[in-house]
Amino acid sequence: MKTYIQPGDIITVAAPTGGVTGVAAIHDAAAGEDVALQTTGVIA
Repeated sequence: MKTYIQPGDIITVAAPTGGVTGVAAIHDAAAGEDVALQTTGVIA
């Protein structure tokens, strides 16, 4: 895969309009603002 950089458990994406559902949010983000999402593990 040419775009593979390194393994990781966190990805950074732009927050979509209307928010993000199905994830544990640590803070709110405005539409278009960068948000870090954890892809593995359990958050309690």
